[in-house]
Amino acid sequence: MIPVALTDDEKIEIGQNLTEKLMRLRELEEQRKEEMQKFKLQIMGEAAEVQHLTDMLHNGTEERPVKCEVVYHMPVMGMKTIMRLDTNEPFDEKDMTAADKKRADELMTQQTNDL
Repeated sequence: MIPVALTDDEKIEIGQNLTEKLMRLRELEEQRKEEMQKFKLQIMGEAAEVQHLTDMLHNGTEERPVKCEVVYHMPVMGMKTIMRLDTNEPFDEKDMTAADKKRADELMTQQTNDL
């Protein structure tokens, strides 16, 4: 092979071809970035699920919705106990708020009226 000087028309054609190839290269790089972001999100989702399963196995428990009932003035006056209805065990004990005391009084009045 022997080098041959390019004509002006060949240079223009090569320049146009080069421009098209550069544009395509940029498109492919952008697509790669988008795909990498998708994979990153998928990996993060799987990692979160792995952590959740690991925590459940380690703790021997799982957070689930459980129906509860509030029992006022238990264990003592001015306290409330949140009872789990699935096991009938206390879940939490707290001081009663003003709203709790009002609700407890309303329930007591209603129960007295029902007798």
